[in-house]
Amino acid sequence: MRRFGLASALLAAGLAGCAPSGFVETTANVIDEMTAFRDARKKNTREGWESFIRQYPDSGKAAQAKQWIQMMPEARADEALVKRELAKAEAERAERLRLQEDLKRHEDERLAQAARHQEEERRKQEEEAKRLAAEKLAQAAAQAQTQVAASTAAVAMLADLQRRMDDLEKRERALKAREDELAKAAAAAAVAAAAPSLADDIDLVPKGGLPQSDENFAVVIGVEKYRDIAAGADYAERDARTAMLYLRDYLGVPEQNIKLLTGERASRSDFAKILELWLPLQVTPESKVYIYYSGHGAPDPNSQQAYLLPYDGDPKALELTAYPLKRLYEKLGALSAKQVIVALDSCFSGAGGRSVIAQGARPLMAKVEEGKLDPSKNITVFAAASSDEITGSYEPQKHGLFTYYFLRGLRGDADADSDGWVSVDEEYAYLKKNVSRQANRDSRQQTPQLQPDLALRKDKGALRLSKTAK
Repeated sequence: MRRFGLASALLAAGLAGCAPSGFVETTANVIDEMTAFRDARKKNTREGWESFIRQYPDSGKAAQAKQWIQMMPEARADEALVKRELAKAEAERAERLRLQEDLKRHEDERLAQAARHQEEERRKQEEEAKRLAAEKLAQAAAQAQTQVAASTAAVAMLADLQRRMDDLEKRERALKAREDELAKAAAAAAVAAAAPSLADDIDLVPKGGLPQSDENFAVVIGVEKYRDIAAGADYAERDARTAMLYLRDYLGVPEQNIKLLTGERASRSDFAKILELWLPLQVTPESKVYIYYSGHGAPDPNSQQAYLLPYDGDPKALELTAYPLKRLYEKLGALSAKQVIVALDSCFSGAGGRSVIAQGARPLMAKVEEGKLDPSKNITVFAAASSDEITGSYEPQKHGLFTYYFLRGLRGDADADSDGWVSVDEEYAYLKKNVSRQANRDSRQQTPQLQPDLALRKDKGALRLSKTAK
């Protein structure tokens, strides 16, 4: 802290000759407060936050820091959960690599064995053909010698017969070689078609992307099984783990700046605590904030409001047990962050997929109110489907369909102009094309959505989301 106090003093001295003294003093105090806040945030201990509160009791962060201090034991558990789930994700990634390598090795061995077998069969056929040819030649020679022992015509006939047999043997060898080539090509094509490509596997997070920054933060939510409802959200926890890998290894969010809500630690109170207390306490005007949600959405048939369903959510009592999507947008809009990116792999029709509705209620095939974003805010929301559609999974990769293409797009597949960056517009165009096409193949409709609407975004569609690894 002494170092930053000296920096403030030097700054004040430098500004003294060109600005009012009150302005210089205020600027130095702001710098000192911001430095103290970042120091407390980095330590994230009771002592660190209490020290910040004593120094700056009137700071806008002080009240939130007091509340957060009371939850510090739970914060430690949250950090352990992130480490545990990231380790699981890394183990899954290593297993995918091992399986790919084993598959390639076994296929190479199979092809080599098949080639050896074909070569052995070819050799046997050639030997048999030679034996038969020799027998035929001997028989023909014997017959010729018997019929025309000293005839010049017989000698010529034998020579012509030998020549014809040699030509026939050459043609048989050429035909067999061509058959072998075709068989090998067919086998290789079958293997390539059956084996998943490394380029298609989103669990293999590429190297590169954006550098890490202490000012970046992320909240990742994956709710696969629910306390009070039987219908689960397939692969939601796997989606969340993979999203964390991308956030840490590709999008520049330090591990300690990631909050994970999953299983029993994804209750409605957990949603509110992290989104409404922890997150505002962390961000600064230089922050990039990422919100990822994979799980059920639910519509209220009466109010037609959309809700995210926590672990303890109940479709029969959404106002009391679920988290309103409209509230999420309001809280994120109040952040001082430079940029907020939201990805929602859920739906709100109540007709199936990643959405549920109270028993006996009818699905809302009309639009529900999801909340509108102010185009002037620095928030971008990618949603998996229109509010009257259902979402689905992508079985070959064991992920939500939206999540699969969302991550593929970020890592470079959406870079339409090949400039090394993926923009909002590029990501949305890639999602809309690929998710819709795959859903149609599964005989349903799923159309990803973007907020604010492109027509209202002006130049925000060119906003860069990720740096590709290509």
